[in-house]
Amino acid sequence: MRIFRIIIYCLIFLLGASPHLYGQDRYLDSLLKLVKTDREDSNKVIHLNKIADAYQEKGEYDTGIEYSKLAEKLAIQLKYNEGLAGAYNELGIAYRNFGDYPKALEWLFKALKIREGSWNKNGLGRIYGNIGIIYRLEGDHEKALEYYFKALQISVQTRNLREKGISLGNIAIIYNDMGLYDKSLVYYFKALDISKEVGDQAGVSRQTGNIGTVYQEMAEKAEAKGDHVTRDSLYKKAIAYEQTSLNIDRELHDKIGMVIWLGNLGGIYLQMKKYVEAGRYLKRSLFLADSIHDLYGSMDANDYLSRLYQETGNYKMALASYKMAIRQQDSLFSEESAKDITRKEMTYTFEKKEEASRLDAEKKEAIALADKKKQKIILFSVLGISIFVLGFAVFAYRSFLQKRKANLEITSQKAEIEEKQKEILDSIFYARRIQRSLLPTEKYMLRVLAKLNKIS
Repeated sequence: MRIFRIIIYCLIFLLGASPHLYGQDRYLDSLLKLVKTDREDSNKVIHLNKIADAYQEKGEYDTGIEYSKLAEKLAIQLKYNEGLAGAYNELGIAYRNFGDYPKALEWLFKALKIREGSWNKNGLGRIYGNIGIIYRLEGDHEKALEYYFKALQISVQTRNLREKGISLGNIAIIYNDMGLYDKSLVYYFKALDISKEVGDQAGVSRQTGNIGTVYQEMAEKAEAKGDHVTRDSLYKKAIAYEQTSLNIDRELHDKIGMVIWLGNLGGIYLQMKKYVEAGRYLKRSLFLADSIHDLYGSMDANDYLSRLYQETGNYKMALASYKMAIRQQDSLFSEESAKDITRKEMTYTFEKKEEASRLDAEKKEAIALADKKKQKIILFSVLGISIFVLGFAVFAYRSFLQKRKANLEITSQKAEIEEKQKEILDSIFYARRIQRSLLPTEKYMLRVLAKLNKIS
């Protein structure tokens, strides 16, 4: 249980969320005020996504989803793909928090599809990392490593040390889950070097504590094999690293981290049969956990103390600590069950809203398509009539030209015929004149005949 809690705590850190939510409400309030005065532009999409993320960190997942959907709607309207990818990423995180991993992957892969063609390589790397987390939670180590290494490759390309450290830490967690401790340590040490390089003390604490936890698990394996020399050496290393983390978190006033490292140190000393040291660290862990109402920390400390009292013969205290741990465990399970029911109710309500929105969108789309189809019919009808009228006009104009041409030809032929007729008539008249000029006139003939008669 403790190892799982350490991993969850480190995941929260690696994802960029602070274990302490100091100032978060003030930050959220400023965003909520800002978004009210925003124009309907890309800045508003960015602010809506930030609000969604802030609600996710507060654990108000349903409210976070509502703001993610608002960001999605506006991003689609603006054709702002970067903002749309951000909204899809937040929805993926929300469904991961709900425990609905298939739905989470569905949204994350939508975000991935946009980001793969985007300039935002760092954003792409974070989506790869988020997908890797889902696969890890599902127990698919191979797929988790595939996407963690993709995220690591992006961070190397962009020279983003913070993202590189996150990816290295994530890869180390997977190898630790698989029992490949040597590989896990290689990547934890690389992540630790980056935290030191960028001056991230909180990161140094987490990676150092993780290294101590790996050495602790390796020591337990050595003990199971009866290799006491190796066991003792590994326990010493584990203590050194856990103590370093404790010192850093004490300086940072990170009480949740202190509860974890104090409990870890107590557990290591308990396994080493150093009961005085174990009791000292475990009691400090329990006191601090109770003071900050860390139920998980209290349960872990009581569980270890029950074992400590049992091994030292204090059975009354062992039973009391055991009963307390069981009550806290039952309380946690009841709380988780209540949260699970609430999550399911919120998921059901949200999905109903989403389905109603989808049906409404489909209805609007159908109406829009019908209007578009109607407009196309009208357009094609007008176009058809226009083509018919144009065709008729072309035909009429062509007929007119042909008729005009025929008339011109007839007129030309008529003129030609008339010209020829004139020429023929002129020829006839000319011949007649010649003929007349050669023949004697009637009077002349009478005179000649008269003379002849006289002579005879």
